[in-house]
Amino acid sequence: MSGNVLHDIPTEGSVAFLNELAVTYWLVYIGARPNRPMDLTEPWLRSTGFPQGDIYLGKTQAKRMQIVSSLKPLYDFVAGIGDGW
Repeated sequence: MSGNVLHDIPTEGSVAFLNELAVTYWLVYIGARPNRPMDLTEPWLRSTGFPQGDIYLGKTQAKRMQIVSSLKPLYDFVAGIGDGW
């Protein structure tokens, strides 16, 4: 994570791709940031053009997997996309 989350650059093609998916699916973002910058993560997603979705943060892979497990009863997950899984 950069010193200022708001200056992070999205992975090439990710904004367009997720906007295409958002036409059919509700998105759930599970990020590899600690919980502390949640107040920056959502504005960053909006300012870079990512579509609306629920946001969960877990700094470690183990924490992100716990998040996924806890969310399974709430969402019908179809796919996962990311570089830190």
